[in-house]
Amino acid sequence: MITRTGNRRTFMLGGGLLLVCVLMVGVVLPSIVSARTLVQELRCLTPGLDGIGGDGWSGKPQINSKGQVVFESDATDLVAGITSGSWNIYLYDNGTLSCLTPGTGGNGANNESFNAQINEAGQVVFCSRATNLLAGITSGESNIYLYDNGVLSCLTPGTGGS
Repeated sequence: MITRTGNRRTFMLGGGLLLVCVLMVGVVLPSIVSARTLVQELRCLTPGLDGIGGDGWSGKPQINSKGQVVFESDATDLVAGITSGSWNIYLYDNGTLSCLTPGTGGNGANNESFNAQINEAGQVVFCSRATNLLAGITSGESNIYLYDNGVLSCLTPGTGGS
């Protein structure tokens, strides 16, 4: 088990597959219960564009009580156009997977993005060493970013913005 929020659990399996389980509420558990009894919903969040699984590592998922999941991955086939191979931050929200670090060129971060956290309002904060996430942020050092309602901003731009 990776993370737990309310009745939702996220798991990471071999091959970089992330799964979300929604456990049935109010079930009285006997001492031995099969997973089939507990799982109300099981969904793969990283099927890849071909539907058989992403071509890279995906992990460190965080989930809020609304079922929004944020995670990092170096896969190049989770979202169309994201082909950088660097660790990018992804958000799974209401059946849609999107990359929060598309970079200014649209093909993904040019360096690692990591340690994503999501709050109950759906705001995501993460660190990144990428120099192509926002214009003017070019230091290559680890900066802290906030993704809020479709807008990405750097919380640690330094002097002169870099």
